[in-house]
Amino acid sequence: MYSLTLKYPKDTLRKVLKVRKKIEYNLGVKLAIDLKNEILTIQTEENTYVLYEVKDIIDAIDVGFKFDIAMLLALDNFRKDAIDVKSISRNKKDLRRIMSRIIGKEGYAKKKIEDLCEVFLAIDDKKGMVYIIGEEENVDLAKEALRLLINGKKHKTVYDFIIKHKPKR
Repeated sequence: MYSLTLKYPKDTLRKVLKVRKKIEYNLGVKLAIDLKNEILTIQTEENTYVLYEVKDIIDAIDVGFKFDIAMLLALDNFRKDAIDVKSISRNKKDLRRIMSRIIGKEGYAKKKIEDLCEVFLAIDDKKGMVYIIGEEENVDLAKEALRLLINGKKHKTVYDFIIKHKPKR
């Protein structure tokens, strides 16, 4: 039996409680949740790799991804990455401007990047973080596209860049 014990805030553990059975069933693990002490223990008979896979899935749910999207991380060719926009912005006003560029009017820019790169984005504008889930090469492309937007490139230029550099299948 392998186990991994992690400390999470109660809000995160409450999110996990909602999808606990699905995680246990799909990944063959047992989750023990102690809300009072803010402890989550993941147990498996399989191998230690699945413990960290479950941790990644829980972290993805915690930052705002839906369960079905977070579960993609159980597939070999999918990964999660993040861009810390707050650390590269000059001040709060700059952070708001950059996050607004990433989201776009009524979410258009975010949706367009998701569609063109075939990734999923979760945006936490309070923390200034952008999270990405997708296949390896698509995540890399999305990160580069987001960097271009952050650095002030026009949206059309960024979309054209994605189309030009999108991996051929």
